[in-house]
Amino acid sequence: MKNFRRILSLVLVLCLCFSLTAMASAEETEAHNHESENNLVWHLSEDGALTIGGTGRFCTLNSAEEQPWAEVREQIVSVHFDPDAPVIAKDIAYWFAGCKNLVYAEVPGFWAEIGAYAFADCDNLQELLILTKGTPVIDDTAFVGTNPDNLWIMVTSEESYEAVQAANWHGRSVEVENVGGISLFSTCGI
Repeated sequence: MKNFRRILSLVLVLCLCFSLTAMASAEETEAHNHESENNLVWHLSEDGALTIGGTGRFCTLNSAEEQPWAEVREQIVSVHFDPDAPVIAKDIAYWFAGCKNLVYAEVPGFWAEIGAYAFADCDNLQELLILTKGTPVIDDTAFVGTNPDNLWIMVTSEESYEAVQAANWHGRSVEVENVGGISLFSTCGI
């Protein structure tokens, strides 16, 4: 009888441990999968890749504190967009401001403006891929606090190339390359 109780106790402890581990894992996954009230969906992976998707139009932010991912922004290393999601955002003002560890970002063709402080204080930003055939508007403050000497911007159209060249880099130069023919689908391996 004594052995039976010990075995039963051990089984109960193991069951409790497994259920707590499963709950902790679910909470961790839930903590980085989010859907906002305006149908913006985002996920931050363990390696710092922020994937953004959803449907509909999204409003312009008025500060970095309004970012849906503000609490985890310093963990973001790269930004990608779901190629199947019809996300529409006129302006990405403040969207990535303060993402200090951001190294790579894609700007899909549905953005008309890289607005105020869009990539402000992104100290480690090295590569930006602008996937639009039109002429993006780039705000004078879009890259404040970002070192353009380390930044390589790839564009997919002559209009984008000219817009990036004409942007205010505050007396510094930035490397821009027209890599026409690349699509969001090819960057995602589709």
